Amino acid sequence: MSLKKQTITGFLWVASTRMASRAVTITATIVLARLLSTDDFGLLATALIFLAFSEIVGELGVTTAIIQKKELSKLDLDTIFIFSIVLSLSTFGALFFISPIISAFLDAPALSSVIQLAALSVIFTGIRAVSVGLLTKEMLFKKRSSVDFFSIVSGGVLAISLAYSGFGVWSLVWGRILQSSLGAGLAFYHTPWKPSFRFSFSSLKSMMNFSLPNFGSQILYFLSEKSGPFIIAKMLGVNLLGYYTIAMNTSYGPMHQLVNTIYQVCFPMFCKLEQKSTPLDRAFCKVSFIVAFFVVPSMVGLIIVADDFIRVVLTPKWLPSLFVLRVFCVLTIITSLSAAIPHVLLARHKQYAMLRFDMVCAVVFPAAALVAVAYGIDGVAVAFLVVRSMMVAYLYRLGLFELKLSVKDYLWSLEPAITGTAFMAMFVIAFQHSIALVAEPSVTVGLFGSCAAGLLSYVAFVYFCRPAAVREFRSIAQNMRA
Repeated sequence: MSLKKQTITGFLWVASTRMASRAVTITATIVLARLLSTDDFGLLATALIFLAFSEIVGELGVTTAIIQKKELSKLDLDTIFIFSIVLSLSTFGALFFISPIISAFLDAPALSSVIQLAALSVIFTGIRAVSVGLLTKEMLFKKRSSVDFFSIVSGGVLAISLAYSGFGVWSLVWGRILQSSLGAGLAFYHTPWKPSFRFSFSSLKSMMNFSLPNFGSQILYFLSEKSGPFIIAKMLGVNLLGYYTIAMNTSYGPMHQLVNTIYQVCFPMFCKLEQKSTPLDRAFCKVSFIVAFFVVPSMVGLIIVADDFIRVVLTPKWLPSLFVLRVFCVLTIITSLSAAIPHVLLARHKQYAMLRFDMVCAVVFPAAALVAVAYGIDGVAVAFLVVRSMMVAYLYRLGLFELKLSVKDYLWSLEPAITGTAFMAMFVIAFQHSIALVAEPSVTVGLFGSCAAGLLSYVAFVYFCRPAAVREFRSIAQNMRA
Protein backbone atom coordinates (compact mmCIF):
# COMPACT_ATOMS: atom_id res chain seq x y z
CA MET A 1 0.00 0.00 0.00
CA SER A 2 1.35 3.47 -0.91
CA LEU A 3 2.20 5.99 1.79
CA LYS A 4 -0.71 8.19 0.62
CA LYS A 5 -3.22 5.36 0.91
CA GLN A 6 -1.75 4.25 4.24
CA THR A 7 -2.13 7.78 5.57
CA ILE A 8 -5.69 8.23 4.28
CA THR A 9 -6.75 4.81 5.57
CA GLY A 10 -5.10 5.58 8.88
CA PHE A 11 -6.82 8.94 9.04
CA LEU A 12 -10.17 7.27 8.33
CA TRP A 13 -9.77 4.78 11.16
CA VAL A 14 -8.29 7.25 13.61
CA ALA A 15 -10.84 9.94 12.82
CA SER A 16 -13.87 7.65 12.95
CA THR A 17 -12.89 5.71 16.07
CA ARG A 18 -11.59 8.79 17.84
CA MET A 19 -14.76 10.72 17.12
CA ALA A 20 -16.72 7.80 18.50
CA SER A 21 -14.36 7.56 21.48
CA ARG A 22 -14.59 11.28 22.16
CA ALA A 23 -18.37 11.08 21.90
CA VAL A 24 -18.33 8.34 24.53
CA THR A 25 -15.90 10.33 26.69
CA ILE A 26 -17.95 13.52 26.48
CA THR A 27 -21.15 11.59 27.17
CA ALA A 28 -19.54 9.94 30.18
CA THR A 29 -18.25 13.31 31.40
CA ILE A 30 -21.72 14.84 31.07
CA VAL A 31 -23.44 11.96 32.87
CA LEU A 32 -20.83 11.93 35.62
CA ALA A 33 -21.01 15.72 35.96
CA ARG A 34 -24.73 15.42 36.62
CA LEU A 35 -24.24 12.59 39.15
CA LEU A 36 -21.08 13.57 41.02
CA SER A 37 -20.03 16.59 43.04
CA THR A 38 -17.42 19.20 42.17
CA ASP A 39 -15.27 17.78 44.97
CA ASP A 40 -15.25 14.36 43.26
CA PHE A 41 -14.03 15.86 40.00
CA GLY A 42 -11.49 17.99 41.83
CA LEU A 43 -10.09 15.00 43.74
CA LEU A 44 -9.58 12.93 40.61
CA ALA A 45 -8.17 15.90 38.68
CA THR A 46 -5.61 16.40 41.44
CA ALA A 47 -4.69 12.71 41.43
CA LEU A 48 -4.35 12.75 37.64
CA ILE A 49 -1.68 15.44 37.85
CA PHE A 50 0.62 13.01 39.63
CA LEU A 51 -0.52 10.01 37.60
CA ALA A 52 0.22 11.80 34.34
CA PHE A 53 3.73 12.63 35.52
CA SER A 54 4.28 9.04 36.63
CA GLU A 55 3.07 7.66 33.30
CA ILE A 56 5.50 9.90 31.42
CA VAL A 57 8.34 8.62 33.61
CA GLY A 58 7.17 5.03 33.18
CA GLU A 59 7.11 5.37 29.39
CA LEU A 60 10.35 7.44 29.13
CA GLY A 61 9.71 8.51 25.54
CA VAL A 62 10.26 5.01 24.11
CA THR A 63 7.08 5.02 22.01
CA THR A 64 8.28 8.01 19.99
CA ALA A 65 11.79 6.52 19.80
CA ILE A 66 10.41 3.29 18.30
CA ILE A 67 8.59 5.31 15.62
CA GLN A 68 11.66 7.43 14.80
CA LYS A 69 14.38 4.75 14.74
CA LYS A 70 14.85 3.37 11.22
CA GLU A 71 16.29 -0.04 12.12
CA LEU A 72 14.85 -1.98 15.06
CA SER A 73 16.00 -5.47 16.04
CA LYS A 74 14.01 -7.86 18.18
CA LEU A 75 16.71 -7.46 20.83
CA ASP A 76 16.07 -3.70 20.86
CA LEU A 77 12.36 -4.29 21.45
CA ASP A 78 12.92 -6.95 24.12
CA THR A 79 15.33 -4.64 25.93
CA ILE A 80 12.94 -1.69 25.85
CA PHE A 81 10.05 -3.87 27.03
CA ILE A 82 11.93 -5.15 30.10
CA PHE A 83 13.25 -1.66 30.84
CA SER A 84 9.73 -0.17 30.58
CA ILE A 85 8.25 -2.81 32.91
CA VAL A 86 10.91 -2.27 35.56
CA LEU A 87 10.62 1.51 35.29
CA SER A 88 6.81 1.55 35.50
CA LEU A 89 6.79 -0.78 38.52
CA SER A 90 9.36 1.43 40.26
CA THR A 91 7.33 4.53 39.45
CA PHE A 92 4.16 2.90 40.80
CA GLY A 93 5.93 2.00 44.05
CA ALA A 94 7.31 5.50 44.51
CA LEU A 95 3.93 7.13 43.87
CA PHE A 96 2.17 4.69 46.20
CA PHE A 97 4.45 5.50 49.13
CA ILE A 98 4.64 9.28 48.69
CA SER A 99 0.87 9.71 48.25
CA PRO A 100 0.31 10.51 51.98
CA ILE A 101 2.90 13.30 51.68
CA ILE A 102 1.11 14.70 48.62
CA SER A 103 -2.22 14.51 50.44
CA ALA A 104 -0.86 16.37 53.45
CA PHE A 105 0.82 19.03 51.29
CA LEU A 106 -2.43 19.79 49.44
CA ASP A 107 -4.55 19.49 52.60
CA ALA A 108 -6.81 16.89 50.94
CA PRO A 109 -7.11 13.86 53.27
CA ALA A 110 -9.05 11.73 50.77
CA LEU A 111 -6.44 12.23 48.04
CA SER A 112 -3.94 9.66 49.32
CA SER A 113 -6.15 6.60 48.87
CA VAL A 114 -7.35 7.87 45.47
CA ILE A 115 -3.76 8.18 44.22
CA GLN A 116 -2.75 4.78 45.62
CA LEU A 117 -5.50 2.93 43.78
CA ALA A 118 -5.38 4.97 40.57
CA ALA A 119 -1.59 4.49 40.40
CA LEU A 120 -2.20 0.94 39.15
CA SER A 121 -2.70 2.48 35.71
CA VAL A 122 0.99 3.48 35.68
CA ILE A 123 2.02 -0.19 35.48
CA PHE A 124 0.04 -0.69 32.30
CA THR A 125 1.81 2.27 30.68
CA GLY A 126 5.04 0.29 30.69
CA ILE A 127 3.35 -2.85 29.39
CA ARG A 128 1.82 -1.10 26.37
CA ALA A 129 4.72 1.20 25.39
CA VAL A 130 6.43 -1.11 22.86
CA SER A 131 3.18 -2.45 21.40
CA VAL A 132 1.71 1.02 20.82
CA GLY A 133 5.00 2.21 19.32
CA LEU A 134 5.07 -0.69 16.84
CA LEU A 135 1.42 -0.31 15.83
CA THR A 136 1.99 3.38 15.14
CA LYS A 137 5.35 2.91 13.37
CA GLU A 138 3.87 0.36 10.95
CA MET A 139 0.81 2.60 10.47
CA LEU A 140 -1.54 -0.16 11.66
CA PHE A 141 -4.10 2.42 12.65
CA LYS A 142 -7.12 0.15 12.38
CA LYS A 143 -5.74 -2.00 15.18
CA ARG A 144 -4.45 0.97 17.15
CA SER A 145 -7.79 2.77 16.92
CA SER A 146 -9.81 -0.30 17.88
CA VAL A 147 -7.64 -0.70 20.98
CA ASP A 148 -8.27 2.89 22.04
CA PHE A 149 -11.97 2.73 21.24
CA PHE A 150 -12.81 -0.42 23.19
CA SER A 151 -10.72 0.58 26.21
CA ILE A 152 -12.28 4.07 26.37
CA VAL A 153 -15.82 2.77 25.95
CA SER A 154 -15.31 0.06 28.59
CA GLY A 155 -13.83 2.52 31.08
CA GLY A 156 -16.64 5.02 30.49
CA VAL A 157 -19.38 2.41 30.88
CA LEU A 158 -17.87 1.13 34.13
CA ALA A 159 -17.47 4.66 35.53
CA ILE A 160 -21.09 5.56 34.75
CA SER A 161 -22.39 2.27 36.19
CA LEU A 162 -20.48 2.75 39.43
CA ALA A 163 -21.54 6.40 39.67
CA TYR A 164 -25.20 5.39 39.41
CA SER A 165 -24.52 2.87 42.20
CA GLY A 166 -23.22 5.61 44.49
CA PHE A 167 -19.45 4.99 44.35
CA GLY A 168 -18.63 8.68 43.97
CA VAL A 169 -15.02 9.46 43.06
CA TRP A 170 -14.17 5.74 43.02
CA SER A 171 -16.30 5.33 39.90
CA LEU A 172 -13.86 7.64 38.08
CA VAL A 173 -10.84 5.78 39.48
CA TRP A 174 -12.03 2.28 38.53
CA GLY A 175 -13.07 3.50 35.09
CA ARG A 176 -9.54 4.78 34.48
CA ILE A 177 -7.94 1.54 35.72
CA LEU A 178 -10.10 -0.57 33.41
CA GLN A 179 -9.33 1.70 30.47
CA SER A 180 -5.55 1.46 31.08
CA SER A 181 -5.45 -2.29 31.68
CA LEU A 182 -7.70 -3.16 28.74
CA GLY A 183 -5.76 -0.82 26.45
CA ALA A 184 -2.46 -2.49 27.41
CA GLY A 185 -3.85 -5.99 26.93
CA LEU A 186 -5.43 -5.28 23.54
CA ALA A 187 -2.34 -3.46 22.22
CA PHE A 188 -0.17 -6.40 23.27
CA TYR A 189 -2.58 -8.85 21.62
CA HIS A 190 -2.67 -6.99 18.28
CA THR A 191 1.12 -6.67 17.95
CA PRO A 192 2.90 -9.46 16.00
CA TRP A 193 5.99 -8.97 18.16
CA LYS A 194 6.04 -10.96 21.40
CA PRO A 195 8.72 -10.33 24.03
CA SER A 196 11.61 -12.58 24.96
CA PHE A 197 13.37 -11.99 28.24
CA ARG A 198 16.62 -10.71 26.76
CA PHE A 199 18.41 -7.51 27.67
CA SER A 200 21.24 -5.58 26.03
CA PHE A 201 22.82 -2.44 27.45
CA SER A 202 24.07 -1.45 23.98
CA SER A 203 20.49 -1.66 22.63
CA LEU A 204 19.24 0.37 25.60
CA LYS A 205 21.89 3.02 25.01
CA SER A 206 20.99 3.23 21.32
CA MET A 207 17.27 3.66 22.09
CA MET A 208 17.95 6.23 24.79
CA ASN A 209 19.61 8.49 22.21
CA PHE A 210 16.18 8.80 20.62
CA SER A 211 13.94 8.60 23.67
CA LEU A 212 15.65 10.93 26.18
CA PRO A 213 15.16 14.19 24.22
CA ASN A 214 11.50 13.22 23.68
CA PHE A 215 11.17 12.31 27.36
CA GLY A 216 12.62 15.67 28.33
CA SER A 217 10.12 17.47 26.11
CA GLN A 218 7.24 15.43 27.58
CA ILE A 219 8.27 16.28 31.14
CA LEU A 220 8.58 19.96 30.33
CA TYR A 221 5.27 19.94 28.45
CA PHE A 222 3.69 18.31 31.49
CA LEU A 223 5.05 21.03 33.77
CA SER A 224 3.61 23.73 31.53
CA GLU A 225 0.20 22.05 31.11
CA LYS A 226 -0.35 20.84 34.68
CA SER A 227 1.10 23.76 36.60
CA GLY A 228 -2.24 25.58 36.51
CA PRO A 229 -4.34 22.72 37.95
CA PHE A 230 -1.69 22.02 40.58
CA ILE A 231 -1.54 25.65 41.72
CA ILE A 232 -5.35 25.81 41.79
CA ALA A 233 -5.49 22.64 43.92
CA LYS A 234 -2.89 24.00 46.34
CA MET A 235 -4.03 27.62 46.65
CA LEU A 236 -7.76 27.53 45.84
CA GLY A 237 -8.75 23.98 46.82
CA VAL A 238 -9.98 20.87 45.03
CA ASN A 239 -13.55 22.21 44.82
CA LEU A 240 -12.57 25.06 42.47
CA LEU A 241 -10.31 22.66 40.60
CA GLY A 242 -13.48 20.67 39.91
CA TYR A 243 -15.00 23.65 38.06
CA TYR A 244 -11.77 24.22 36.16
CA THR A 245 -11.60 20.53 35.23
CA ILE A 246 -15.16 20.24 33.95
CA ALA A 247 -14.59 23.26 31.69
CA MET A 248 -11.43 21.64 30.35
CA ASN A 249 -13.02 18.20 29.95
CA THR A 250 -15.92 19.51 27.87
CA SER A 251 -13.83 21.62 25.47
CA TYR A 252 -10.04 21.63 25.46
CA GLY A 253 -9.47 18.09 26.74
CA PRO A 254 -11.52 15.96 24.31
CA MET A 255 -10.75 18.05 21.22
CA HIS A 256 -7.04 18.30 22.04
CA GLN A 257 -6.82 14.53 22.47
CA LEU A 258 -8.73 13.95 19.24
CA VAL A 259 -6.45 16.28 17.29
CA ASN A 260 -3.28 14.82 18.78
CA THR A 261 -4.48 11.34 17.85
CA ILE A 262 -5.04 12.47 14.26
CA TYR A 263 -1.53 13.91 14.25
CA GLN A 264 -0.26 10.50 15.37
CA VAL A 265 -1.19 9.35 11.86
CA CYS A 266 0.82 12.22 10.44
CA PHE A 267 3.98 11.71 12.49
CA PRO A 268 5.04 8.40 10.86
CA MET A 269 3.97 9.88 7.51
CA PHE A 270 6.16 12.96 8.12
CA CYS A 271 9.05 10.67 9.12
CA LYS A 272 8.72 8.58 5.94
CA LEU A 273 8.38 11.65 3.71
CA GLU A 274 11.50 13.08 5.34
CA GLN A 275 13.40 9.82 4.75
CA LYS A 276 12.40 10.08 1.05
CA SER A 277 13.49 13.76 0.93
CA THR A 278 9.93 14.75 0.02
CA PRO A 279 8.77 18.31 0.95
CA LEU A 280 6.43 18.35 3.94
CA ASP A 281 4.73 21.71 3.35
CA ARG A 282 1.77 20.41 1.29
CA ALA A 283 1.08 17.55 3.70
CA PHE A 284 1.29 19.98 6.63
CA CYS A 285 -1.19 22.42 5.03
CA LYS A 286 -3.67 19.67 4.16
CA VAL A 287 -3.62 18.24 7.67
CA SER A 288 -3.97 21.71 9.20
CA PHE A 289 -6.96 22.43 6.94
CA ILE A 290 -8.73 19.20 7.94
CA VAL A 291 -8.22 19.95 11.63
CA ALA A 292 -9.34 23.58 11.26
CA PHE A 293 -12.42 22.53 9.27
CA PHE A 294 -13.82 20.69 12.30
CA VAL A 295 -12.22 22.36 15.33
CA VAL A 296 -12.73 26.06 14.56
CA PRO A 297 -16.52 25.99 13.97
CA SER A 298 -17.22 23.58 16.82
CA MET A 299 -15.32 25.69 19.36
CA VAL A 300 -16.74 29.02 18.15
CA GLY A 301 -20.19 27.47 18.27
CA LEU A 302 -19.62 26.29 21.84
CA ILE A 303 -18.54 29.80 22.84
CA ILE A 304 -21.84 31.18 21.53
CA VAL A 305 -24.08 28.60 23.27
CA ALA A 306 -21.89 28.03 26.37
CA ASP A 307 -24.40 29.40 28.89
CA ASP A 308 -27.27 27.27 27.57
CA PHE A 309 -24.96 24.26 27.22
CA ILE A 310 -24.05 24.33 30.90
CA ARG A 311 -27.64 24.86 32.08
CA VAL A 312 -29.12 22.10 29.92
CA VAL A 313 -26.35 19.51 29.64
CA LEU A 314 -24.25 19.84 32.80
CA THR A 315 -26.89 21.38 35.14
CA PRO A 316 -26.72 24.88 36.68
CA LYS A 317 -24.40 23.80 39.53
CA TRP A 318 -21.51 24.08 37.01
CA LEU A 319 -22.27 27.70 35.96
CA PRO A 320 -19.17 29.04 37.82
CA SER A 321 -17.13 27.35 35.07
CA LEU A 322 -18.81 29.36 32.25
CA PHE A 323 -16.04 31.90 31.67
CA VAL A 324 -13.30 29.25 31.90
CA LEU A 325 -15.16 27.12 29.36
CA ARG A 326 -15.19 29.96 26.84
CA VAL A 327 -11.50 30.67 27.40
CA PHE A 328 -10.67 27.00 26.87
CA CYS A 329 -12.60 27.03 23.58
CA VAL A 330 -10.30 29.77 22.27
CA LEU A 331 -7.30 27.91 23.66
CA THR A 332 -8.43 24.75 21.87
CA ILE A 333 -8.43 26.49 18.50
CA ILE A 334 -4.94 27.90 19.02
CA THR A 335 -3.35 24.69 20.27
CA SER A 336 -5.12 22.39 17.79
CA LEU A 337 -3.91 24.31 14.76
CA SER A 338 -0.32 24.43 16.02
CA ALA A 339 -0.16 20.83 17.25
CA ALA A 340 1.25 19.50 13.94
CA ILE A 341 4.39 21.62 14.20
CA PRO A 342 6.13 19.52 16.91
CA HIS A 343 5.59 16.44 14.72
CA VAL A 344 7.20 18.23 11.77
CA LEU A 345 10.18 19.25 13.90
CA LEU A 346 10.57 15.73 15.31
CA ALA A 347 10.39 14.24 11.81
CA ARG A 348 13.22 16.61 10.85
CA HIS A 349 15.15 15.36 13.93
CA LYS A 350 14.85 18.74 15.65
CA GLN A 351 14.27 17.17 19.08
CA TYR A 352 16.50 19.67 20.81
CA ALA A 353 14.66 22.63 19.29
CA MET A 354 11.47 21.26 20.83
CA LEU A 355 13.31 20.62 24.07
CA ARG A 356 14.40 24.26 24.28
CA PHE A 357 10.87 25.42 23.46
CA ASP A 358 9.38 23.21 26.18
CA MET A 359 11.99 24.44 28.67
CA VAL A 360 10.76 28.00 28.19
CA CYS A 361 7.12 26.88 28.51
CA ALA A 362 7.92 24.98 31.71
CA VAL A 363 9.15 28.21 33.30
CA VAL A 364 6.67 30.72 31.86
CA PHE A 365 3.41 28.82 32.44
CA PRO A 366 3.86 28.14 36.18
CA ALA A 367 4.99 31.74 36.69
CA ALA A 368 1.89 33.03 34.90
CA ALA A 369 -0.37 30.74 36.95
CA LEU A 370 1.21 31.89 40.23
CA VAL A 371 0.57 35.53 39.33
CA ALA A 372 -2.96 34.92 38.05
CA VAL A 373 -4.21 32.61 40.82
CA ALA A 374 -5.05 35.68 42.91
CA TYR A 375 -7.88 36.28 40.41
CA GLY A 376 -9.31 32.76 40.79
CA ILE A 377 -9.78 30.09 38.15
CA ASP A 378 -10.84 32.74 35.61
CA GLY A 379 -7.51 34.50 36.04
CA VAL A 380 -5.52 31.28 35.63
CA ALA A 381 -7.42 30.41 32.44
CA VAL A 382 -6.80 33.86 30.92
CA ALA A 383 -3.11 33.73 31.88
CA PHE A 384 -2.75 30.38 30.15
CA LEU A 385 -4.49 31.71 27.04
CA VAL A 386 -2.24 34.77 26.80
CA VAL A 387 1.00 32.88 27.42
CA ARG A 388 0.02 29.99 25.15
CA SER A 389 -0.78 32.43 22.34
CA MET A 390 2.68 34.00 22.59
CA MET A 391 4.44 30.63 22.72
CA VAL A 392 2.40 29.29 19.79
CA ALA A 393 3.43 32.33 17.73
CA TYR A 394 7.07 31.41 18.34
CA LEU A 395 6.34 27.74 17.57
CA TYR A 396 4.82 28.78 14.24
CA ARG A 397 7.97 30.75 13.50
CA LEU A 398 10.07 27.61 14.02
CA GLY A 399 7.77 25.33 12.05
CA LEU A 400 7.03 27.59 9.07
CA PHE A 401 10.73 28.43 8.74
CA GLU A 402 11.60 24.73 8.75
CA LEU A 403 8.97 24.08 6.06
CA LYS A 404 9.91 27.21 4.08
CA LEU A 405 6.22 28.08 4.15
CA SER A 406 4.98 31.68 4.24
CA VAL A 407 2.39 32.84 6.75
CA LYS A 408 0.18 33.99 3.87
CA ASP A 409 0.18 30.56 2.19
CA TYR A 410 -0.48 28.81 5.49
CA LEU A 411 -3.43 31.07 6.39
CA TRP A 412 -4.83 30.71 2.88
CA SER A 413 -4.96 26.93 3.36
CA LEU A 414 -7.26 27.54 6.37
CA GLU A 415 -9.43 30.17 4.64
CA PRO A 416 -12.53 27.99 4.01
CA ALA A 417 -12.74 27.02 7.69
CA ILE A 418 -12.19 30.59 8.92
CA THR A 419 -14.69 32.30 6.62
CA GLY A 420 -17.21 29.49 7.02
CA THR A 421 -17.00 29.84 10.80
CA ALA A 422 -17.42 33.63 10.63
CA PHE A 423 -20.56 33.18 8.51
CA MET A 424 -21.87 30.51 10.90
CA ALA A 425 -21.31 32.71 13.96
CA MET A 426 -23.18 35.65 12.44
CA PHE A 427 -26.01 33.40 11.32
CA VAL A 428 -26.42 31.78 14.77
CA ILE A 429 -26.37 35.12 16.59
CA ALA A 430 -28.95 36.52 14.15
CA PHE A 431 -31.04 33.37 14.64
CA GLN A 432 -30.96 33.75 18.43
CA HIS A 433 -32.02 37.40 18.28
CA SER A 434 -34.79 36.64 15.79
CA ILE A 435 -36.21 33.86 17.94
CA ALA A 436 -36.08 36.10 21.02
CA LEU A 437 -38.13 38.77 19.24
CA VAL A 438 -40.84 36.31 18.19
CA ALA A 439 -41.11 34.22 21.36
CA GLU A 440 -39.29 33.16 24.49
CA PRO A 441 -38.24 29.56 23.82
CA SER A 442 -37.05 27.32 26.62
CA VAL A 443 -33.32 27.05 27.22
CA THR A 444 -33.34 23.52 25.79
CA VAL A 445 -35.12 24.55 22.58
CA GLY A 446 -32.81 27.55 22.21
CA LEU A 447 -29.71 25.37 22.60
CA PHE A 448 -30.68 22.73 20.06
CA GLY A 449 -32.09 25.32 17.66
CA SER A 450 -28.81 27.25 17.74
CA CYS A 451 -26.79 24.06 17.19
CA ALA A 452 -28.93 23.09 14.20
CA ALA A 453 -28.69 26.60 12.73
CA GLY A 454 -24.91 26.59 13.15
CA LEU A 455 -24.42 23.19 11.54
CA LEU A 456 -26.67 23.91 8.56
CA SER A 457 -25.24 27.38 7.90
CA TYR A 458 -21.62 26.18 8.06
CA VAL A 459 -22.19 23.20 5.74
CA ALA A 460 -24.22 25.33 3.31
CA PHE A 461 -21.57 28.06 3.16
CA VAL A 462 -18.73 25.63 2.47
CA TYR A 463 -20.75 23.67 -0.09
CA PHE A 464 -21.94 26.65 -2.13
CA CYS A 465 -19.16 29.20 -1.54
CA ARG A 466 -16.02 27.07 -1.19
CA PRO A 467 -16.36 24.26 -3.76
CA ALA A 468 -12.58 23.62 -3.75
CA ALA A 469 -12.84 22.48 -0.13
CA VAL A 470 -15.71 20.17 -1.06
CA ARG A 471 -13.60 18.69 -3.88
CA GLU A 472 -10.76 18.13 -1.43
CA PHE A 473 -12.97 16.13 0.91
CA ARG A 474 -14.45 14.20 -2.03
CA SER A 475 -10.92 13.28 -3.09
CA ILE A 476 -10.15 12.04 0.41
CA ALA A 477 -13.41 10.06 0.46
CA GLN A 478 -12.60 8.45 -2.90
CA ASN A 479 -9.16 7.44 -1.68
CA MET A 480 -10.72 6.00 1.46
CA ARG A 481 -13.14 3.88 -0.60
CA ALA A 482 -10.29 2.76 -2.86
